[in-house]
Order: sequence, then structure tokens, then C-alpha cells
Amino acid sequence: MDTPRDNEARIEVFQMARSTEVKAVPLLYAGPFPPPAHGQSLCTQVLAERLAAHGVPLVRIDLNAAGAKPLSRLLSKLGRHLRLAFAAQDASCVYISANSNAGMWLTAAAAGVLRIRGKRLLIHHHAYDHVRRRRASMVALARAAGPRATHIVLGAGMARQLRLNTPEAENTFVLNNAGLVDDTLLGLRSSAAGLCLGHLSNLSGEKGIAEVVDLAIRLNRSGTPARLVVAGPATDEAARAAIARAREALGSAFTCLGPVSGGQKRDFFTRITHFVLPTRYRNEASPLVLLEAMAAGIPCIATDIGCIADDIGAGGGLVIPLADDFVATAARYLSEAHPAPDARARFSELRQAHEAQLSGLIALVAPRHPIPAWQ
Repeated sequence: MDTPRDNEARIEVFQMARSTEVKAVPLLYAGPFPPPAHGQSLCTQVLAERLAAHGVPLVRIDLNAAGAKPLSRLLSKLGRHLRLAFAAQDASCVYISANSNAGMWLTAAAAGVLRIRGKRLLIHHHAYDHVRRRRASMVALARAAGPRATHIVLGAGMARQLRLNTPEAENTFVLNNAGLVDDTLLGLRSSAAGLCLGHLSNLSGEKGIAEVVDLAIRLNRSGTPARLVVAGPATDEAARAAIARAREALGSAFTCLGPVSGGQKRDFFTRITHFVLPTRYRNEASPLVLLEAMAAGIPCIATDIGCIADDIGAGGGLVIPLADDFVATAARYLSEAHPAPDARARFSELRQAHEAQLSGLIALVAPRHPIPAWQ
């Protein structure tokens, strides 16, 4: 059986394999594409665009379920995974953006069929819950995909945890999300006068909207004037209650923008001085919005979950352990004088690493002959 390899070793192996190729074949590229727009679907779309721009031929399969009713969505999802399992006879390599939670069983089933058909598999993990602990669905996926499959993860810590908890996933490849961020954010400058907190997400209790509001209220009551700008759709009752509480307690110091994109999102980042993300979402891995904030030069304050500590690093802001009191710790940090983090410099480090990693990924997915079945 193969032993775990780092990115450089795997790149060398597949570059050697490329030297013998004689026929260009496409990469079968499967994952959820927008709409709806969420972290995984946006990552799937932008990575596909980047690979295509580098000359990698793609055959795309959208795994997002269609339909308004639960049964129709289930049937749609089953049908799309069935299409994936038996698609693209001439594709020797298959990229799959893995489902999370119960949907991972579908990913495992499709991967098993594709392995039998002799396809080389790259499984991209965007969720973290199945990484931090051993889960039957992840074990099934790793075994179905086989020892030669490559598991793409979002950071070095994620790679270590995956191999520790699911040693069946022998080969990992790190590709951080920094290259998926809109370049126009790099030229932004904050126009905020005084402390202004920002929070952008699908607003919900598990994403931390209540803690964000509590933080703004606490700062103002303790003598540190702070404004709060939130953006995104309110997706649960906890979010709606927090927004109502912010309007009552903060008055004109609170702004709720609703869903934003494009120029509206860029405007959001120019209005704030700090981005706050007290997320406890169990599948949180490497939220794009955190990287977008750093690209815009905005220091981040976030919980230590998923890849967030790896992403923020030493220069992007403050990472608060899940066991700590987030509001008290963040309020103390914002009330004290300390050197301002250089969030954009930290993002630049991540972006440079991503470009090197992307070159390695292109070497992995470069067209080559099919491998024998069941290897």
C-alpha cells in the first residue's frame, strides 16, 4: 500500500507519469455549482474556472440538487450522482467535491464505482466535521476510493487530522482557498472613522450573529464606541432575534445590509475596521469570507475551528479558542492598544502558497492514460 506523501512528492510522481502521455483526455469535474451560492459551490465554480484557464480540459457535472420539495431534491441528487458514477468514458481522472454529513455516503458510492471503472480519483474536502473525528461515512469513502486516491484538503492541520482519524485516506494534498478570492478586494481601503465591526455570512446562531451583537453592545457599554455592520440573509430565528436586539440596543450605530455580492460586498469591507466570525458551525473549514476580509486588509477575530487558525496565522488577527468566552476576549482585545495586524500581508502569504499548490494540482490532474481497475 502507498504511504502518505506530501505535495512535493506526489507532484514529482505524477510529473514523471506525464512524460509518457500520448493522448489528451478531459478531467471529469463534479461538485455543487451555484445556484444556490454557498461556500462550497463558490469554491467549486472558481476552481473550475482557474483550472480551465490553465488549459485543463473539463467535463463538468453539477451535483447540486434541484427541486423545491424534499423528495424531488433527493431524487435529483441521486440521479446526478448516478450520472457521475457512469459518466465520461474517456476521462482517466475524476475530481469530486465531496458531500458532507449524510451526503458523504453518496460520494462514497460514486467513488467506488469510478474506482472499479479504473478512474484516478481526487476527493476535495470542504467540510471539517468528518476530519476532526473518525466517522463511518468518511471511512467508507476512503475505502471506496482506494489507497491511490488523493484527498485534497484546505490546510496542513486538516491534512494531519484526516490522516490521524482516517488513516485509510493515505494521500493528502493541501490546496488553500486563497486563490479563490476576488482580486479586486486587494485594492480596497477602509473608509471607516473609528471602530466598526463587520459580520458577513448566512446569518444564523451557529455562525455567531448573537455573539457579534453582544460584542458590539458590550464595547459601547464599557466606554469603547463601536459601530456594527452585518450582511447576509437571516436564516433562522436566532439571527432575526439578534438583529432586532441590535437595532434596539445600538440604534444608529447598527446597519443591516441584507444579502450582498459584487460591488455591494466590496462596499461592505470598506465600511468596517474588523471582521468578526464567532462561528461554531460543525462543518466550518476555511470560510472564504474570512480570506476576503484579509485580502481587503481587514483584521479578523474568529473562533479556532476548522482551518481558521491556519488561515489567520500570526498576522491576520485574533483566534479565540472555542472553550473561551468569545465576547469577553474579543472586547478586551479591541479595547487595548496593540500593533495593528497586517491582514493583507498574511493574505499575500496564503495567496503565494496557493499558486504553488495550484501548479501541483494541475500536475496531478494533467491528462494521462487510465490506470488499471482496482489499483
